[in-house]
Amino acid sequence: WDIDSEGLHRRNLRSKKEFSITWDKVLVVRNMIPGLRIDGTVAVYYDNPGSKLGFKYIVAKPKDRKQFIVALRSFAPQAKFTIK
Repeated sequence: WDIDSEGLHRRNLRSKKEFSITWDKVLVVRNMIPGLRIDGTVAVYYDNPGSKLGFKYIVAKPKDRKQFIVALRSFAPQAKFTIK
């Protein structure tokens, strides 16, 4: 995962396709399984009007989970954070 001023990005090495979420689209950041953070994952829910629910989510497993969350808080202050 790469984080910059434009958004959250991931390049899939197999397909060389990049996936990006702009910061204004981030809605919620939480543990994938509420209350469980042992596995190191972070779920990022984002606005997606094309989906049936109006949103989608990605699950990230960053190398430095704490720093990843700090960066998300910094770039997406509008999001609801239910994660530590």
